[in-house]
Amino acid sequence: TYLFLVLAPHFPNFIEKVYSRGINHFTTMIISQLTGLFPFSVVEIGLYALILFVLFDLFYHFYLLIKQPKQWKKTLVSLCLPLLNIACLLWIILSSTWLLNYSRVPLEVSLELKSSKHPKEDLTELYAYLISELNTLRPLVEEDKEGYMMIPGGYQSVFERVPKVYDNLSKEYPIFKGHYGKAKSILASPLMNYTGLTGIYAPFTREANINTA
Repeated sequence: TYLFLVLAPHFPNFIEKVYSRGINHFTTMIISQLTGLFPFSVVEIGLYALILFVLFDLFYHFYLLIKQPKQWKKTLVSLCLPLLNIACLLWIILSSTWLLNYSRVPLEVSLELKSSKHPKEDLTELYAYLISELNTLRPLVEEDKEGYMMIPGGYQSVFERVPKVYDNLSKEYPIFKGHYGKAKSILASPLMNYTGLTGIYAPFTREANINTA
């Protein structure tokens, strides 16, 4: 897999057509729909299970070290090898199912976007336009008692609308075609606020995990 990652940047068109839009696109739809059958984030529960397993394994081998100090070499090997195997397996899965996408054709090329430099005056004009639009839309936004924006129907209503948005977008940009599982709310969203992250895509389960707090 390391060799693939080294060679991939030299063949962006091949990665784009065969891997990203072919193999990876097909497998992503299947896995995403399967994990989408569960109302919770499969990868989040899997992460908790992995942490518990590692902690249990560490405590167990620490107990063996105390009970059988003369066999410390054997104990350390039986501790490190399984953990190393798990780390290697996760790396292989991550590399083969996601990291190769970083070597695909740039998105601006795929979407045929024109990238060029603009003078500061254009940026100032754009800011003024966006501020004007936001001031026009702000009174239409629902609020709670404290004056904060409130999404009608909650975040679940947003999750329901996302597939329709992608369907409409794919009419103009076919690269967005596909049927995937719904986005998932992260159980530990309040804790995730401290990280500054609003969401994480899980390549292992092909889930979009959202910080709904």
